[in-house]
Amino acid sequence: MMRTNDGFHFAYNAQAVVDEGSQVIVATKVTQGATDVNELIPMIEETTTSLKGANITRSPRVLLADAGYCSQANLTHIGESNINALIATGRMKHNE
Repeated sequence: MMRTNDGFHFAYNAQAVVDEGSQVIVATKVTQGATDVNELIPMIEETTTSLKGANITRSPRVLLADAGYCSQANLTHIGESNINALIATGRMKHNE
């Protein structure tokens, strides 16, 4: 059950990591977590596992994520992992 603007619904939250250049999906995950904030670190790990499984030795150069993934824990993990990341820290209203 996920809380939505109009009550609670049976729903899932899907995550995907996509290579920008080739538009190929390199990692996926479906959860029952209502927010994305707890999914960033597991998706980084899933991407690493997926690339190793495909015998790809290069690592992604840049991680791009929207504000739903921004938290102090995620920013700390990224800083300690030396990942080049661009994560939105907040949302802007339309026409701002």
